[in-house]
Amino acid sequence: EMHYDKGLRHGPNITYFESGKIRYSGFYKNDQQDSIWVYYDTLGKVAEKVLFKNDKIVKKLPRN
Repeated sequence: EMHYDKGLRHGPNITYFESGKIRYSGFYKNDQQDSIWVYYDTLGKVAEKVLFKNDKIVKKLPRN
């Protein structure tokens, strides 16, 4: 699931495994990753959390 504004990715983004479980989710702002992105393993547990600003990694966050 992805939203676009004037051809640019903008808004929430959710990508799924074939099983239907969420693979990762985050937010785009003007076609750049800009928020906390959460990545999941195939069992649905949080594998990684990463803070992005202007499409660059700011820092990796604790998974809990």
